[in-house]
Amino acid sequence: MKIKKSGAIKTFLTEHILNVATDNGKNMLKEIAQETIENESLEIVSSVVSDMAGSMIPAVGPAISTYRTEKKLHNIRLTLAELDKKSNIIIENLSKKSVENKIEIDKIMELLLEKASRTSQEEKIAYMVNGFIHITKSENINYDIAYLYYDTLDRITLLDIACLNLSYNFNYYPLDSDGKSYKDILDEFNIDSSQYTAVRENLERMGLLENQYDEHMEKDFKNVIDAINELYKAVGTMQDSLTNPKKKFTKVKSSTKVKLKAKDRLKISKFGRDFVKYFLSSESH
Repeated sequence: MKIKKSGAIKTFLTEHILNVATDNGKNMLKEIAQETIENESLEIVSSVVSDMAGSMIPAVGPAISTYRTEKKLHNIRLTLAELDKKSNIIIENLSKKSVENKIEIDKIMELLLEKASRTSQEEKIAYMVNGFIHITKSENINYDIAYLYYDTLDRITLLDIACLNLSYNFNYYPLDSDGKSYKDILDEFNIDSSQYTAVRENLERMGLLENQYDEHMEKDFKNVIDAINELYKAVGTMQDSLTNPKKKFTKVKSSTKVKLKAKDRLKISKFGRDFVKYFLSSESH
């Protein structure tokens, strides 16, 4: 759908969205989504929620279209409500940005609205807004990186998020008793250990987790080489002592015993850590 230019647009899209959200915050945004869509200055939102492909299916089509539209309207309401909660922070961040950065932020706001309107798990909307706050706070606004993060969040589920958070907390806050445990996740999502393993393997395929095996394997290999050299040296001095009793042979050090540490074990990756800080952590506030 081609967006018409309107004289009503006198500010940046992000600033306009925030104004709409804050002006209607006291009314819990019950009607704001519909009013926003009817406003010509925000046809971008209208384009986000106007997917009526289902209407091509006789009888079932209109019902599907209505359901999808209502779901998208509901999600837009939730998004505006979340933006309203954080509007002061976002406005302060925007005040420090150049015109060029604001243009990039507007593109990301469009992306936020699109992803939020289409998500089937509305709980993720708060994460999307949290990530947007992080973007407006950043010194370097990069749409491509923002798209990578939003696309990743779009492809994972709340179960994936819980498992990723557990890996993050295990590495950085192992003594944090407030965090969820492995058993908590199994109970909350009604899954077994094999399904939990499958989730983590999927997170590895997405680059959010990584295998420690290769990292430890290199260290193990070096330790084995050092141990072989130490043994070779000891055998050499032993042979010398047999031919010349006055020569002492070198004893093998106890540290020569090698304990291999390489295991097929997943841990959170650099991308996973950045993703948690970007979307899931309150550190961005």
